[in-house]
Amino acid sequence: MLVKSLWWLFLINSLAIRGQSIKLEDPVIGTVYTKADHEAVFSNLDESIHLQQYFINFFAKNTAIEHAAPCTLLLTLTIDRNGYSSLSRSSANDPSIDLVPYKLVECIERMPKWIPATDRGKKVNFQVILSLKTEGQTVSVRQLKF
Repeated sequence: MLVKSLWWLFLINSLAIRGQSIKLEDPVIGTVYTKADHEAVFSNLDESIHLQQYFINFFAKNTAIEHAAPCTLLLTLTIDRNGYSSLSRSSANDPSIDLVPYKLVECIERMPKWIPATDRGKKVNFQVILSLKTEGQTVSVRQLKF
């Protein structure tokens, strides 16, 4: 009987947690969600360029990184209620790597609009974390979810 009661308690708590939003306060833009009913989704007007293809195209035009050492970049983006992206934070797996040649701020600001995240039917600011593995102008992109 005790096991059955514990099982129901676990099930009810896990369902309650699954439906909750997770958010933090940003001093500039206000509330930013890290979990919402519907997360922000990368979009493009002609739908021909997906997130990875966008970075490949951007880095292909950037001759400053042609001979850069392979590295992994971790980018934290904020997608606002209108779908515009901004770079909140960036780091590399090797602290000696100079991130300036990557032109990350320009890359993110030129990005096509995202489909904004929604929570309880309202558009919200949303945080997205991307992992980029680069080797020269070759790049692979993965969106990290927590």
